[in-house]
Amino acid sequence: WDPCQGAKSYTVRVYPSETQEGLVFRDKFSNCSAGNALDVEYSDDNYDYFSLNGHADHNGWSGRSVQTTDGGVVINNDGYLYLSGSLSDFKIYRYVKNYTIKFKAKPYGNDTDCKLRFTSGGNEMIIDVTEPERYYTMVVERDFPNYYSILYPGFMFQNMTYEEGNNRVEISDFKVYFGDYSDSSDAQPRYIRPDWQGDTTLVYNIPADSTSFRFGKYINEEGNEQIDMSISLLDYAYYFYDVQAVYYDGQESDWSNQIPICIKPWPEGLFLEDTDDDDPVVVPVLGDVNGDGSVNTTDITVLYNYLLNGDTENMVNGDQDGDGVITTTDVTVVYNVLLGV
Repeated sequence: WDPCQGAKSYTVRVYPSETQEGLVFRDKFSNCSAGNALDVEYSDDNYDYFSLNGHADHNGWSGRSVQTTDGGVVINNDGYLYLSGSLSDFKIYRYVKNYTIKFKAKPYGNDTDCKLRFTSGGNEMIIDVTEPERYYTMVVERDFPNYYSILYPGFMFQNMTYEEGNNRVEISDFKVYFGDYSDSSDAQPRYIRPDWQGDTTLVYNIPADSTSFRFGKYINEEGNEQIDMSISLLDYAYYFYDVQAVYYDGQESDWSNQIPICIKPWPEGLFLEDTDDDDPVVVPVLGDVNGDGSVNTTDITVLYNYLLNGDTENMVNGDQDGDGVITTTDVTVVYNVLLGV
Protein backbone atom coordinates (compact mmCIF):
# COMPACT_ATOMS: atom_id res chain seq x y z
CA TRP A 1 0.00 0.00 0.00
CA ASP A 2 1.06 3.63 -0.28
CA PRO A 3 2.61 5.24 2.80
CA CYS A 4 0.44 7.57 4.87
CA GLN A 5 2.11 10.76 6.13
CA GLY A 6 2.16 11.02 9.92
CA ALA A 7 1.35 7.33 10.51
CA LYS A 8 2.86 5.59 13.52
CA SER A 9 1.88 2.10 12.34
CA TYR A 10 -0.55 0.23 10.18
CA THR A 11 -3.20 -2.37 10.82
CA VAL A 12 -4.07 -4.95 8.18
CA ARG A 13 -7.42 -6.75 8.16
CA VAL A 14 -7.84 -10.05 6.27
CA TYR A 15 -11.12 -11.92 5.80
CA PRO A 16 -12.71 -14.31 3.30
CA SER A 17 -13.87 -12.75 0.09
CA GLU A 18 -16.29 -13.69 -2.64
CA THR A 19 -16.07 -17.16 -4.09
CA GLN A 20 -17.07 -18.69 -7.39
CA GLU A 21 -20.02 -21.01 -7.87
CA GLY A 22 -21.35 -23.06 -10.75
CA LEU A 23 -21.57 -26.51 -12.30
CA VAL A 24 -18.54 -28.60 -11.34
CA PHE A 25 -19.58 -32.21 -12.04
CA ARG A 26 -21.94 -33.80 -14.50
CA ASP A 27 -22.60 -37.40 -15.51
CA LYS A 28 -24.99 -37.85 -18.41
CA PHE A 29 -24.30 -41.62 -18.48
CA SER A 30 -23.41 -41.14 -22.13
CA ASN A 31 -21.84 -44.59 -22.45
CA CYS A 32 -24.77 -46.44 -20.90
CA SER A 33 -26.95 -48.42 -23.30
CA ALA A 34 -29.74 -50.91 -22.73
CA GLY A 35 -28.26 -54.34 -22.17
CA ASN A 36 -24.70 -53.29 -21.24
CA ALA A 37 -22.95 -56.08 -19.36
CA LEU A 38 -21.65 -54.65 -16.06
CA ASP A 39 -18.51 -55.89 -14.32
CA VAL A 40 -19.14 -57.74 -11.05
CA GLU A 41 -17.05 -56.18 -8.28
CA TYR A 42 -17.97 -58.84 -5.73
CA SER A 43 -20.83 -61.11 -4.69
CA ASP A 44 -22.34 -62.41 -1.48
CA ASP A 45 -25.01 -64.99 -0.78
CA ASN A 46 -27.80 -62.69 -1.96
CA TYR A 47 -26.53 -60.15 -4.48
CA ASP A 48 -24.02 -59.27 -7.15
CA TYR A 49 -22.41 -55.84 -6.82
CA PHE A 50 -21.54 -54.09 -10.08
CA SER A 51 -19.12 -51.41 -11.26
CA LEU A 52 -20.26 -48.89 -13.90
CA ASN A 53 -16.70 -47.86 -14.80
CA GLY A 54 -16.45 -47.52 -18.56
CA HIS A 55 -20.20 -47.03 -18.94
CA ALA A 56 -20.78 -43.77 -17.05
CA ASP A 57 -18.91 -40.58 -17.94
CA HIS A 58 -16.95 -40.72 -14.66
CA ASN A 59 -15.49 -43.56 -12.64
CA GLY A 60 -16.66 -44.21 -9.10
CA TRP A 61 -20.23 -45.40 -9.76
CA SER A 62 -21.24 -48.80 -8.44
CA GLY A 63 -24.47 -50.49 -7.48
CA ARG A 64 -26.51 -53.50 -6.43
CA SER A 65 -29.43 -54.78 -8.49
CA VAL A 66 -28.81 -52.23 -11.24
CA GLN A 67 -28.86 -52.34 -15.02
CA THR A 68 -28.08 -49.83 -17.74
CA THR A 69 -30.51 -48.26 -20.13
CA ASP A 70 -29.95 -45.68 -22.85
CA GLY A 71 -28.40 -42.70 -21.08
CA GLY A 72 -29.24 -43.85 -17.58
CA VAL A 73 -29.12 -46.47 -14.84
CA VAL A 74 -32.10 -48.52 -13.66
CA ILE A 75 -32.28 -49.38 -9.95
CA ASN A 76 -34.31 -52.51 -9.34
CA ASN A 77 -36.24 -53.33 -6.18
CA ASP A 78 -34.01 -53.30 -3.07
CA GLY A 79 -31.11 -52.01 -5.20
CA TYR A 80 -28.91 -48.96 -4.94
CA LEU A 81 -26.64 -46.75 -7.05
CA TYR A 82 -23.63 -45.13 -5.36
CA LEU A 83 -20.96 -42.62 -6.36
CA SER A 84 -17.81 -42.79 -4.24
CA GLY A 85 -16.07 -39.42 -4.01
CA SER A 86 -12.71 -41.03 -3.27
CA LEU A 87 -12.94 -43.07 -6.48
CA SER A 88 -14.19 -40.27 -8.74
CA ASP A 89 -12.62 -37.02 -9.91
CA PHE A 90 -15.07 -34.92 -7.90
CA LYS A 91 -14.02 -32.88 -4.86
CA ILE A 92 -15.63 -30.10 -2.81
CA TYR A 93 -13.09 -27.37 -2.12
CA ARG A 94 -12.63 -25.14 0.91
CA TYR A 95 -15.05 -22.34 1.57
CA VAL A 96 -17.76 -23.95 -0.54
CA LYS A 97 -20.42 -23.60 2.12
CA ASN A 98 -23.18 -25.38 0.20
CA TYR A 99 -23.62 -27.39 -2.94
CA THR A 100 -26.61 -28.37 -5.07
CA ILE A 101 -27.35 -31.77 -6.59
CA LYS A 102 -29.76 -32.13 -9.48
CA PHE A 103 -30.73 -35.37 -11.18
CA LYS A 104 -33.45 -36.73 -13.41
CA ALA A 105 -35.59 -39.64 -12.26
CA LYS A 106 -38.63 -41.48 -13.58
CA PRO A 107 -40.29 -44.88 -13.28
CA TYR A 108 -38.72 -47.39 -15.63
CA GLY A 109 -41.00 -48.52 -18.43
CA ASN A 110 -44.56 -48.92 -17.14
CA ASP A 111 -43.53 -49.45 -13.53
CA THR A 112 -45.49 -47.68 -10.80
CA ASP A 113 -45.33 -46.90 -7.06
CA CYS A 114 -41.61 -46.12 -7.29
CA LYS A 115 -40.05 -44.73 -4.13
CA LEU A 116 -36.45 -43.52 -3.97
CA ARG A 117 -34.15 -42.40 -1.17
CA PHE A 118 -31.31 -40.03 -2.05
CA THR A 119 -28.60 -39.14 0.50
CA SER A 120 -25.60 -36.80 0.47
CA GLY A 121 -23.58 -35.03 3.16
CA GLY A 122 -25.84 -36.25 5.96
CA ASN A 123 -28.94 -35.02 4.12
CA GLU A 124 -31.76 -37.31 2.99
CA MET A 125 -34.59 -36.94 0.51
CA ILE A 126 -37.43 -39.45 0.04
CA ILE A 127 -39.08 -39.20 -3.38
CA ASP A 128 -42.24 -40.70 -4.81
CA VAL A 129 -40.99 -40.95 -8.39
CA THR A 130 -43.78 -40.29 -10.87
CA GLU A 131 -44.20 -39.57 -14.55
CA PRO A 132 -43.18 -37.45 -16.31
CA GLU A 133 -39.42 -37.48 -15.95
CA ARG A 134 -38.13 -34.37 -14.22
CA TYR A 135 -35.25 -32.93 -12.21
CA TYR A 136 -35.11 -33.42 -8.44
CA THR A 137 -32.96 -31.05 -6.38
CA MET A 138 -31.16 -31.12 -3.03
CA VAL A 139 -29.12 -28.26 -1.52
CA VAL A 140 -26.56 -29.42 1.07
CA GLU A 141 -25.37 -26.96 3.72
CA ARG A 142 -21.89 -27.84 4.96
CA ASP A 143 -21.41 -27.65 8.72
CA PHE A 144 -19.38 -24.75 10.15
CA PRO A 145 -16.47 -24.83 10.97
CA ASN A 146 -15.69 -27.94 8.94
CA TYR A 147 -16.84 -26.59 5.59
CA TYR A 148 -13.36 -25.19 4.83
CA SER A 149 -11.82 -28.63 4.44
CA ILE A 150 -11.71 -30.58 1.18
CA LEU A 151 -14.31 -33.34 1.11
CA TYR A 152 -14.67 -36.38 -1.09
CA PRO A 153 -18.42 -36.88 -0.80
CA GLY A 154 -20.49 -39.89 -1.67
CA PHE A 155 -23.97 -39.91 -3.19
CA MET A 156 -26.45 -42.76 -2.71
CA PHE A 157 -29.67 -43.61 -4.54
CA GLN A 158 -31.70 -46.42 -2.94
CA ASN A 159 -34.84 -48.08 -4.29
CA MET A 160 -37.18 -48.22 -1.29
CA THR A 161 -39.33 -51.06 -2.66
CA TYR A 162 -38.28 -54.37 -1.14
CA GLU A 163 -41.08 -56.72 -2.14
CA GLU A 164 -41.08 -58.37 -5.54
CA GLY A 165 -42.70 -56.36 -8.29
CA ASN A 166 -42.10 -53.81 -10.99
CA ASN A 167 -41.13 -50.66 -9.12
CA ARG A 168 -37.89 -49.84 -10.91
CA VAL A 169 -36.46 -46.30 -11.03
CA GLU A 170 -34.35 -44.82 -13.82
CA ILE A 171 -31.68 -42.24 -12.92
CA SER A 172 -30.06 -39.96 -15.49
CA ASP A 173 -28.21 -36.61 -15.88
CA PHE A 174 -26.59 -36.23 -12.45
CA LYS A 175 -25.18 -32.73 -11.76
CA VAL A 176 -23.42 -31.03 -8.84
CA TYR A 177 -23.07 -27.26 -8.44
CA PHE A 178 -21.02 -25.25 -5.96
CA GLY A 179 -23.57 -22.94 -4.32
CA ASP A 180 -27.34 -22.86 -4.13
CA TYR A 181 -28.72 -23.49 -7.62
CA SER A 182 -32.11 -24.74 -6.51
CA ASP A 183 -33.99 -21.82 -8.09
CA SER A 184 -31.42 -20.54 -10.55
CA SER A 185 -31.92 -20.61 -14.29
CA ASP A 186 -28.47 -19.08 -14.81
CA ALA A 187 -26.30 -22.00 -15.82
CA GLN A 188 -23.01 -20.11 -15.92
CA PRO A 189 -20.58 -19.74 -12.98
CA ARG A 190 -21.16 -16.70 -10.79
CA TYR A 191 -19.37 -14.94 -7.95
CA ILE A 192 -21.01 -14.57 -4.56
CA ARG A 193 -20.00 -13.01 -1.25
CA PRO A 194 -20.47 -15.57 1.51
CA ASP A 195 -22.31 -14.80 4.73
CA TRP A 196 -19.04 -14.88 6.61
CA GLN A 197 -19.32 -15.44 10.38
CA GLY A 198 -15.84 -16.72 11.06
CA ASP A 199 -12.81 -14.81 12.31
CA THR A 200 -11.50 -11.66 10.70
CA THR A 201 -7.73 -11.60 11.18
CA LEU A 202 -6.23 -8.28 12.32
CA VAL A 203 -2.48 -7.65 12.20
CA TYR A 204 -1.53 -4.69 14.42
CA ASN A 205 1.58 -2.54 14.83
CA ILE A 206 3.06 -2.92 11.39
CA PRO A 207 5.86 -0.29 11.46
CA ALA A 208 5.20 2.96 9.63
CA ASP A 209 8.24 2.49 7.39
CA SER A 210 6.64 -0.65 5.92
CA THR A 211 4.16 -0.70 3.06
CA SER A 212 3.87 -4.49 2.83
CA PHE A 213 4.43 -7.53 5.00
CA ARG A 214 5.04 -11.23 4.73
CA PHE A 215 2.99 -13.77 6.60
CA GLY A 216 5.03 -14.85 9.61
CA LYS A 217 7.23 -12.91 12.08
CA TYR A 218 8.34 -9.33 11.38
CA ILE A 219 11.57 -8.10 13.06
CA ASN A 220 12.00 -4.32 13.24
CA GLU A 221 15.16 -2.44 12.25
CA GLU A 222 16.63 -2.57 15.75
CA GLY A 223 16.19 -6.32 15.72
CA ASN A 224 14.76 -6.36 19.23
CA GLU A 225 11.06 -6.60 18.58
CA GLN A 226 9.07 -9.37 16.92
CA ILE A 227 5.59 -8.76 15.67
CA ASP A 228 3.44 -11.82 14.99
CA MET A 229 1.94 -11.56 11.52
CA SER A 230 0.96 -15.18 11.21
CA ILE A 231 -2.27 -15.59 9.23
CA SER A 232 -3.75 -18.93 8.32
CA LEU A 233 -4.78 -18.56 4.68
CA LEU A 234 -6.04 -21.60 2.85
CA ASP A 235 -5.53 -22.79 -0.69
CA TYR A 236 -8.55 -22.67 -3.00
CA ALA A 237 -9.95 -19.74 -0.99
CA TYR A 238 -10.58 -16.10 -1.80
CA TYR A 239 -9.91 -13.20 0.57
CA PHE A 240 -10.03 -9.43 0.95
CA TYR A 241 -7.49 -7.38 2.81
CA ASP A 242 -7.47 -3.69 3.59
CA VAL A 243 -5.22 -1.31 5.58
CA GLN A 244 -5.74 1.30 8.28
CA ALA A 245 -3.18 3.90 9.44
CA VAL A 246 -2.68 4.59 13.16
CA TYR A 247 -1.34 8.07 14.00
CA TYR A 248 0.87 9.18 16.90
CA ASP A 249 -2.09 10.82 18.65
CA GLY A 250 -3.95 7.51 18.62
CA GLN A 251 -6.38 8.46 15.86
CA GLU A 252 -7.08 5.94 13.10
CA SER A 253 -7.70 6.50 9.40
CA ASP A 254 -10.55 5.04 7.42
CA TRP A 255 -9.95 1.60 5.99
CA SER A 256 -8.43 1.56 2.53
CA ASN A 257 -10.07 0.05 -0.51
CA GLN A 258 -10.49 -3.72 -0.37
CA ILE A 259 -7.91 -5.76 -2.26
CA PRO A 260 -8.99 -9.26 -3.38
CA ILE A 261 -6.46 -12.09 -3.24
CA CYS A 262 -6.50 -15.84 -3.83
CA ILE A 263 -3.77 -17.98 -2.32
CA LYS A 264 -4.14 -20.79 -4.82
CA PRO A 265 -6.83 -20.68 -7.52
CA TRP A 266 -9.16 -23.56 -8.15
CA PRO A 267 -8.03 -25.87 -10.95
CA GLU A 268 -8.43 -24.53 -14.45
CA GLY A 269 -11.53 -25.89 -16.12
CA LEU A 270 -13.23 -26.72 -12.81
CA PHE A 271 -16.49 -25.03 -13.81
CA LEU A 272 -18.43 -26.58 -16.66
CA GLU A 273 -20.79 -25.18 -19.24
CA ASP A 274 -24.40 -26.10 -18.72
CA THR A 275 -25.95 -24.82 -21.92
CA ASP A 276 -28.79 -27.35 -22.01
CA ASP A 277 -29.77 -26.98 -18.36
CA ASP A 278 -33.16 -25.56 -19.23
CA ASP A 279 -33.96 -27.91 -22.10
CA PRO A 280 -37.46 -29.29 -21.59
CA VAL A 281 -37.85 -32.99 -20.89
CA VAL A 282 -39.76 -34.49 -23.80
CA VAL A 283 -42.46 -36.86 -22.58
CA PRO A 284 -43.56 -39.26 -25.34
CA VAL A 285 -47.28 -39.37 -26.09
CA LEU A 286 -48.59 -42.89 -25.55
CA GLY A 287 -49.30 -44.39 -28.97
CA ASP A 288 -47.29 -41.77 -30.89
CA VAL A 289 -44.70 -43.98 -32.59
CA ASN A 290 -43.47 -41.50 -35.21
CA GLY A 291 -43.26 -38.51 -32.84
CA ASP A 292 -45.59 -36.18 -34.73
CA GLY A 293 -47.61 -35.42 -31.60
CA SER A 294 -50.73 -37.36 -32.59
CA VAL A 295 -51.85 -41.00 -32.57
CA ASN A 296 -53.29 -42.44 -35.79
CA THR A 297 -52.98 -45.39 -38.18
CA THR A 298 -49.61 -44.09 -39.41
CA ASP A 299 -48.12 -45.10 -36.08
CA ILE A 300 -49.38 -48.66 -36.59
CA THR A 301 -47.90 -48.71 -40.11
CA VAL A 302 -44.49 -47.66 -38.78
CA LEU A 303 -44.57 -50.51 -36.25
CA TYR A 304 -45.62 -53.09 -38.87
CA ASN A 305 -42.83 -51.96 -41.20
CA TYR A 306 -40.36 -52.58 -38.43
CA LEU A 307 -41.78 -55.96 -37.46
CA LEU A 308 -41.96 -57.18 -41.10
CA ASN A 309 -38.63 -55.97 -42.47
CA GLY A 310 -36.73 -54.12 -39.71
CA ASP A 311 -37.47 -50.70 -41.22
CA THR A 312 -36.88 -48.01 -38.54
CA GLU A 313 -37.75 -45.02 -40.74
CA ASN A 314 -39.96 -42.50 -38.88
CA MET A 315 -39.76 -44.57 -35.68
CA VAL A 316 -39.21 -42.37 -32.63
CA ASN A 317 -40.92 -44.29 -29.82
CA GLY A 318 -41.54 -47.86 -30.90
CA ASP A 319 -41.27 -49.49 -27.46
CA GLN A 320 -44.74 -48.50 -26.28
CA ASP A 321 -45.02 -50.90 -23.35
CA GLY A 322 -41.53 -50.13 -22.01
CA ASP A 323 -40.31 -53.72 -21.89
CA GLY A 324 -37.14 -52.93 -23.83
CA VAL A 325 -38.15 -54.63 -27.11
CA ILE A 326 -40.58 -53.91 -29.97
CA THR A 327 -43.20 -56.63 -30.48
CA THR A 328 -46.83 -57.01 -31.52
CA THR A 329 -47.73 -56.03 -27.96
CA ASP A 330 -46.65 -52.49 -28.83
CA VAL A 331 -49.06 -52.56 -31.80
CA THR A 332 -51.82 -53.54 -29.39
CA VAL A 333 -50.98 -50.55 -27.17
CA VAL A 334 -51.44 -48.19 -30.14
CA TYR A 335 -54.72 -49.89 -31.14
CA ASN A 336 -56.02 -49.45 -27.58
CA VAL A 337 -55.16 -45.76 -27.62
CA LEU A 338 -56.99 -45.32 -30.94
CA LEU A 339 -60.02 -47.17 -29.56
CA GLY A 340 -59.92 -45.21 -26.29
CA VAL A 341 -59.47 -48.36 -24.23
